[in-house]
Amino acid sequence: MEVTSRKQVFNLWDTNGRRGDVLNALEVYLKILDELKSNGSTNKWGNYPNSTSQFEFYRRAIEESPEIFKNHPKYDAFISAIGKNYNKFITKDPEFIKKMPIQILNELDKNIEARSRHYSSNLVRIGFASKNRNITAAGYDFLNLAINLDEIEKILPLDMTNIILLRQLMKLKIFTKENKGIRKYYSPFFMALFLLLLDKPIDRDTFENIVQGTSPYLSDEIKNIIISCGQRVEYISNLINDLEVDIPAVFKQELKISKEDFCDYIKNTKSQNAVSTIYYPFYSALYDYIDDKTDENYLNLKNTYCSKKEFLKKAFGRGNNIFDFGANGIYSQEQFTINNAENRFLLSSNINEFLYKEYEISKYVDSTKEYSDTTLRMLKASGIFKFKNIPELSFKNTFKIIFSKFNIGTHIFGEMSNEEYENYEENENSLFGNSESLIKILNYNQSDVVEILKHIFKHQQAFDEKTVKSSLQKEVSNSFAHYVEKNYPVERIIELLKLFSDRNNDARLIKEVSDSADVPTIFEYVVGIAWYYIFNKSYDLYESLNLTLNADFEPERHAGGGEGDILIDLADKSIMVEVTLMNANAQKRGEWEPVLRHSLNNAANNENKNALTFFVADKLDFNTINIWRAVSAVPLKSTSTNKIVNGLVIMPITNNELIIMLSNKISADVLIDKVEKSFMGTDKILDDSWRTDIIRDLT
Repeated sequence: MEVTSRKQVFNLWDTNGRRGDVLNALEVYLKILDELKSNGSTNKWGNYPNSTSQFEFYRRAIEESPEIFKNHPKYDAFISAIGKNYNKFITKDPEFIKKMPIQILNELDKNIEARSRHYSSNLVRIGFASKNRNITAAGYDFLNLAINLDEIEKILPLDMTNIILLRQLMKLKIFTKENKGIRKYYSPFFMALFLLLLDKPIDRDTFENIVQGTSPYLSDEIKNIIISCGQRVEYISNLINDLEVDIPAVFKQELKISKEDFCDYIKNTKSQNAVSTIYYPFYSALYDYIDDKTDENYLNLKNTYCSKKEFLKKAFGRGNNIFDFGANGIYSQEQFTINNAENRFLLSSNINEFLYKEYEISKYVDSTKEYSDTTLRMLKASGIFKFKNIPELSFKNTFKIIFSKFNIGTHIFGEMSNEEYENYEENENSLFGNSESLIKILNYNQSDVVEILKHIFKHQQAFDEKTVKSSLQKEVSNSFAHYVEKNYPVERIIELLKLFSDRNNDARLIKEVSDSADVPTIFEYVVGIAWYYIFNKSYDLYESLNLTLNADFEPERHAGGGEGDILIDLADKSIMVEVTLMNANAQKRGEWEPVLRHSLNNAANNENKNALTFFVADKLDFNTINIWRAVSAVPLKSTSTNKIVNGLVIMPITNNELIIMLSNKISADVLIDKVEKSFMGTDKILDDSWRTDIIRDLT
């Protein structure tokens, strides 16, 4: 990813169309690109009339995520304007294009296709697609969740999504523009790792500022200070914020600047009106007070600042208070002078020059805070960075060993020739988009790997990869169980389950559970915990969930992989739970085939156990209820093993019934006993040759 100047903060997610469920969005956008390519309905990525791909991408995006893209008046107006000529538009009828008004084409490009370019650019930033929006090998890894793990990755208690993101973050580099054939770069991942492998704790604000605010344009002197003075994180943070600012000539003068000149250079991209109505009055009041410290000027400064303090902190104070006027502005001028004796705004030799520099630095700090949100989300989604309290590294000692053969400090910054940069990031088959494992990314040889694994075995008191993984898995499972018991007691799970029946509660559920996941994923997470309580916490909850969790144990994405949503593995039983928020009508289209397939495969793979499936939905379709009962009467074939399964059990349960069972403390043993006895009473149709008999007599 290229940034064009020292003042530009890198951004992993375009703010146009920002959404919290980043992983879900990436998956949706990749599926759209894949389907557009597969069905051949569009030609290469481009705008109309060269291609319909960007229009189709936006159309599909709003269809796939109606809860995110609720309002799209520009798109609706365009569709209305096209009217009955929609097919001619899609097929790019030459006569239609010839008659198409230029203003309509401009509206299409500016208000619809531009959004597609913005949304899909997020795939490019993480290496899941090329600039031409062709899905990379890494993008297909993320979409299909099918990768070959190396010897180190195999021992990590992370799922496929975690590992794919970990790989991409390790490869992520922020590049400068080309200068004499050279591009310098900065690695946010290795900076984050560097900070969290230190022995000194770091607060979240400082961590965000350093990881997000560091630039490849920093001087070599500052880069060396960062690497050598890692323990002095506050000092590093201040260095990063200390921009070299080119002061406009008008701000170098000492005379008071006119509003017109002030507004020509001080900008607010969201509301330029704020510059003239908030920023300039503050500057004017401050200038007047510094020039003449009368009571009148003091009161004007106090009132101007206190009435718009939050705006001014952001614009000129780097997010911090600029002045201390006491609680509710109670300080007299004398007390104010004492309490602000060291205030840089009052001690500056030229307030014009100083204020402009603080404006530029504050803008940089504000961008750093805004863009760090997605960077931290991506780091969390890798499964190893925790931010619930202070920033921490999961399995810190293990990762210390893993990176012991890799000098992290020397990989935070670097440089490449422009040709190397193009091979790394710009080409269709770039290294950034390749499917490369951790060992290959770190350039470890086999002896490095053997020595690293040997040290990990010793640290975990294990003898091989299997026991190491089991040990680490137990560590994370115990931590997750503790997290659930602390944050999601059964009473809270009951209250959360009640909210899913009304989709108007979606925003509340996202706020209370996870702003990184969509509501169906959150439903699956909460239902999974509910079953954990029904089974009296008798199994490994972390292992049972087919979800990608971030390092803070929040749900991110359904992990897929052709398995059920929740799999409870007991000594004598294999219990699968399928979860859906689809309404009763949609269940027939969206759930019959996958639920049946998953249930059959689970039963076939657990021949020596009683296999049961529970189908949990908010409302149940009448036909769905009876179809699940009917399949228990007929022999069916597993798609994974081709084995015949007789007496398949799929028990439908509503969300409300699950709530009642939790409230009444119904045990899993009682529930399963009643289900098994009922299904055993179903008349079985064991003759699977009935169709052959009919056809034989007719042919």
